[in-house]
Amino acid sequence: MPENELLSVRPSAFAESVFQLDGRPFRLDGRRYLVPIYDSQIEKGMIMSGRQVEKSTTNSISLATRTLLLPHFKALYFAPLTSQVREFSRERIGKVYEYSQEQIVKRKFIGKNDAQAVQFKEFGNGSTNYFKHCFGLGDNIRGITVNGIWGDEIQDVHIDALPVIEEAQSHAMEAGARCRITWYTGTPKTFSNTIQQRWERSTQNEWVVRCQGCGLYQMMGVKNLEPDRFVCRKCKKELSKVEIEHGRWYPMQPDAKVHGFRISQLMVPW
Repeated sequence: MPENELLSVRPSAFAESVFQLDGRPFRLDGRRYLVPIYDSQIEKGMIMSGRQVEKSTTNSISLATRTLLLPHFKALYFAPLTSQVREFSRERIGKVYEYSQEQIVKRKFIGKNDAQAVQFKEFGNGSTNYFKHCFGLGDNIRGITVNGIWGDEIQDVHIDALPVIEEAQSHAMEAGARCRITWYTGTPKTFSNTIQQRWERSTQNEWVVRCQGCGLYQMMGVKNLEPDRFVCRKCKKELSKVEIEHGRWYPMQPDAKVHGFRISQLMVPW
């Protein structure tokens, strides 16, 4: 059964109702480009992004949302280094579970005997989270069965490790929540790393903004930059927050099987 047929509420609405970050309710205001990613029916997706665009937040909220919404959902998060996995488990998703709005996660989803360790977390609805590093070809990830995989910083993961890791989903449609979802995220460092290779075989969704002055549809780039504002690359009219926020995803390779999204710092200028 497809994952979204199991969901009773929109993941983005659930996240905004339940989670908080740094003591404030989690909100997607000003980041509408993330809503289709949270709410999509995508089985295989990826995000290629620059730094400081909430990649870790997106991973943690997305993983936590599926964990709580889907009973018996088995999720795996992996990154190249043990230190990265530890930081994500403790400082990112750990705090998402620990400091939810009105402590709803601790009150409703985590029992007193449920493990909340760095490498493994379990919940009252039968869901579980695994957190592992990916060394070499990912052999240390063998031996578990999961429905969802979130791989981070995969530009530093050997591309041949991904099929090995995905073997953990070989029984995903019969085990746990009986669904499958895979997301990879990373920041390209070269033109030959794993995230770049995955991107080239993806739908390559770009956030396209329409200028209200001349009507030009455009992807945000260096030609939109001026010292104190963003402008249309054609008519040079200032692009407002509303115009940028109300863009839309446009696939450059719509027939690809992996849904790819490129998020740059220029999409969030405020």
